[in-house]
Amino acid sequence: MTCSGPGFRVGFLAIMLALAGPAIAQAPPRPAPNPPPTTAVEIEAFSQGAMLGIFFHAFGHMVISELKLASTEPEEDAVDELSTILLSTVMIRVPESEGESYAQVIMGSALYLKFSAEELRAQDKGIPFHDEHPPDERRVANILCLAAGADPHHFFLTAAKAGILQDRLRRCAETYQERQAVWDELLARAVEGRKSRGMLTLEVVPSRNPTYRRFEQVFEQGGDFDQMLVFFVAMGRLPRDVPIVVKDCGVANGFWSPREAEIVLCYEMLDHVAQTFTRAAKRAPN
Repeated sequence: MTCSGPGFRVGFLAIMLALAGPAIAQAPPRPAPNPPPTTAVEIEAFSQGAMLGIFFHAFGHMVISELKLASTEPEEDAVDELSTILLSTVMIRVPESEGESYAQVIMGSALYLKFSAEELRAQDKGIPFHDEHPPDERRVANILCLAAGADPHHFFLTAAKAGILQDRLRRCAETYQERQAVWDELLARAVEGRKSRGMLTLEVVPSRNPTYRRFEQVFEQGGDFDQMLVFFVAMGRLPRDVPIVVKDCGVANGFWSPREAEIVLCYEMLDHVAQTFTRAAKRAPN
């Protein structure tokens, strides 16, 4: 699978709207989900959203690296913010049937971080102070605040249930608008005058572990993932083609490799996500 796009002209939001079509309006309100998932269908849906969230986090690293975007905050924070804003901005501008897929990625990502934090806390562990990633609880709050700012009908209640205080929730819309404008300007400047049109390609390497076959199928079948890539590759003129490689790694990870110029999604990471959701469902009250 290969995706390419026209690049920026007047900022990424305008390009997204142009791609979506002139008839698309603000999506109608959608009911907020009520985590944690407890049924097999819910677990599968949210865990797949979280798996795609791993990709979009790595995608954010790639965009910052390839377009040489400047940032005054730690890159992990910047990537969480960029990927959430991109997903949220598309989510509220496409038809409801399509917007649900983007909401599923945002919610799945937040739930995965929430459940991971709960497990670390139960083991009396936490993120080491020297780790480049911020604490999972803070990441959850930041992601949900941006999403609630973009689509309060869908995410406000969920953000409140996650423990975000009312005072901050009231400022989430303003936060989303401010940060969206900053990234719009950064991205527009980065691709101004750029003629290159790098593409995204997807390579699904068969796993040696037969239990990972279901993860292969998530990406081989395309569907929502293919449509998302069409939107996001159109947001900027990448200087070169970027492969997305899904493969065995021997370790649970998903990352952007500047040296190899590829985004890597490890089957072990996808399995870790799925197992985290399964354990969370078992802990949920009946």
